[in-house]
Amino acid sequence: RLYTMRQEAIYARQSVDKKDSVSIEAQIEQCRALAKTQEPLVFQDKGFSGKNTERPDLKRLFEAIRAGRISTVYVYKLDRISRNIVDFNQLYQTMEAYGTEFVSVNEKFDTSSVMGRAMMQIIAVFAQMERENIKSRMMMGKHAGLKEGRYFSSRAPIGYQWQIQPNGKLALIVDPYTSKAVRDMFRLYASGKSESAVAGYVQEKYGLFPSLDRHSAVGRISRIMRNPVYMGKVRMKDQCYDGQHESLVEQELWQTVNERLSQNLQVFKRSYGESDGLLCGLLFCGDCGARMAIRSWKKKNGEKVKKYMCYSISRATPAMIRSEN
Repeated sequence: RLYTMRQEAIYARQSVDKKDSVSIEAQIEQCRALAKTQEPLVFQDKGFSGKNTERPDLKRLFEAIRAGRISTVYVYKLDRISRNIVDFNQLYQTMEAYGTEFVSVNEKFDTSSVMGRAMMQIIAVFAQMERENIKSRMMMGKHAGLKEGRYFSSRAPIGYQWQIQPNGKLALIVDPYTSKAVRDMFRLYASGKSESAVAGYVQEKYGLFPSLDRHSAVGRISRIMRNPVYMGKVRMKDQCYDGQHESLVEQELWQTVNERLSQNLQVFKRSYGESDGLLCGLLFCGDCGARMAIRSWKKKNGEKVKKYMCYSISRATPAMIRSEN
């Protein structure tokens, strides 16, 4: 709830005691001289750096601000609250949202004035520029790492696991169990098995994707087989680079599998994209997981009949149909 009686607050910080640094006590006295009330609340963090916002009294100050208890925050200098312009901009946005003014004694910085608010706009622009620079540097670093063959992701792809190296960095190593499942996926699909059959095989033999139905498992396996990481590559958008990790399949096998995946995608688009069945591509067989498609034929009286049929049945001879359903 918002308090009707709001108080002024002083925030002071000193990372280490130095002869040429202003003590916390001196900072507080300077702020008291400018404060409008005689007894403002005091928040102080001694022995904490201003490079981040992980400070106990700073957190307590902003808890009070969010509770509506603080009318004005006084600091000796701007860098006492934060040395990071992006962090400071975020902190000020919180103060502004709760109607709290900000005053820096040394820089004569007061957001209750027109000039103070204009300075905040300038700081916001620099904060945005810094965020974009950080993003740009991160992308440049990631691109450079990819060229060196490093894999970037919080999760290791199935078939691999993360291992901490002596230099402290993470590296992909082959997982002895799931790597067999991945190799079987490529081998079976290259031999002519359908994605649905491959999904059923790895779910039953290896216990993979236990929470997924057959259709969802097919989509997952398709994405796995399209990932160039399994032929020893790392990818960024359309660019692939030689990876530092061990491949699970030969490049020729990966190419063969992906050519077939692309061909089947084109067949699907021709079969279902131009169909007059509204649910084509959306219905799947509850028995085998294959897609349902419109099939039509004529009765003896010339009447044309259309019916959704399982793709695996409509494309097979009766002798090849094993399911009774």
